[in-house]
Amino acid sequence: MQQFNKSLTSAAVQDAPRNPPRTSGFPVVGSIPGVLRHQTDYLMNAWREHGDIYTLDLGLVSIVMLNHPDYAQHILRDNLSNYAKGGEMWASVREVIGDGLVTSEGNYWRRQRRMIQPHFHRQKLAGLVTLMMEAIDDGMRDWDARAASGEPFDIAKAYANITMKVIVRSMFGRALDEHDADRLGEAMSYALDYMLKNMVYGKLPKWMPAPGRNRFHAMLEQVDAYLYTLIAQRRLVKDTGDDLLNMFLHLVDDETGMPLSDKEIRDEAATIFLAGYETTSIAMTWATFMLTQHQHVTDKMATQVHDVLGNRTPVFEDLMQLQYPRMVMEETMRLYPPVFWLPRTAVEDDVIGGYAIKAGQMVAAVPLTIHRHPEFWATPDSFDPENFAPDAAKGRHPQAWMPFGAGQRLCIGKDFALMEGALILSRLMQRYIVHPVTDQQPQIALSTTLTPKDGLWVRLEKRR
Repeated sequence: MQQFNKSLTSAAVQDAPRNPPRTSGFPVVGSIPGVLRHQTDYLMNAWREHGDIYTLDLGLVSIVMLNHPDYAQHILRDNLSNYAKGGEMWASVREVIGDGLVTSEGNYWRRQRRMIQPHFHRQKLAGLVTLMMEAIDDGMRDWDARAASGEPFDIAKAYANITMKVIVRSMFGRALDEHDADRLGEAMSYALDYMLKNMVYGKLPKWMPAPGRNRFHAMLEQVDAYLYTLIAQRRLVKDTGDDLLNMFLHLVDDETGMPLSDKEIRDEAATIFLAGYETTSIAMTWATFMLTQHQHVTDKMATQVHDVLGNRTPVFEDLMQLQYPRMVMEETMRLYPPVFWLPRTAVEDDVIGGYAIKAGQMVAAVPLTIHRHPEFWATPDSFDPENFAPDAAKGRHPQAWMPFGAGQRLCIGKDFALMEGALILSRLMQRYIVHPVTDQQPQIALSTTLTPKDGLWVRLEKRR
């Protein structure tokens, strides 16, 4: 592997800032053909060729790719105010989730964060475990039949179904019947999946036809109808349930005494769908693939789950002892971070690693490469959950692992996602042995996430 050029030498800083090295490409389209053809391999090879900072030429758009924790920390923490969430991508995200915590900025974001963050700490989420387990068991309802038949099935789709059920149940408790919950999940799923296309189509005139755009807006209207109806109904009753909607309804700003409006609750609910649905199902899919390739990891996790739980349903207190499922999730998200890049737009001119960053330039911290940086990981390309043993992270750069972002914008759903993943893996280990259909690694479909292109086909065997 080529020596990575961190470019923080005093000579580089003293000289006039240069432009970062640039990927080669074609007129108008730049490196797009290479990215589409080689997907993540293109980004890994560009990193190895150009170093820790380079410009990805995408024709009409260019992105300065930041592949070192120091540079990620610069834009996400140390100089946060200079890097905004602007551009077509964030406009597309805002169309779905409005001004939720992921997209809001400035004083409005600080108010929302101050009100919401304390309620997403691990202990505060204890009441959701029962709702989560109901959704997980509901999602696995037909898995015994699949195990009995021995027929291959796409566990990636099954995980998407489970994580959507978990989000709906955690958000609304038992207020939605199964039919309405499924319809809301389908509508939100389509809207989230369409966001990347909407980013591209956003450059087109509104009068120009765009495939799927009418359905996209119809699904958003359906989502709004469900959410606003549920909010209105819940305001009419005094509910003390543990679901997230109840929590949002009872939030009050300590400084102003004002509660969240219906629009603010709607936006935060949609944000939770965005943050907790697809990313978690993708992480679960890659974790399952890793388990099929590393029998010793599977055996160790199954043993711990058996020792802690036996055959009973997990409760919140068990999570402290179920450390290994969480370690497996964390290591999976190191090698396959569902959100593989974190784009921002420079507000004013800046210098990163001795290179000039112009105002208006899009930059992106890249967890995909940062998580495999040889400066911070002894065996960067190997799957080893011991990387996340209790004492393993001591002295490690805080941004060497950042699947949930960093700094003030660290995703508040981190504990929710890791808790959900540990519960799903524990239930999987209690009930089933997973056999791969093929030894070939799933191909990655590079979009806004690291999605397995054709899912993950497995066979289940009932664990005895």
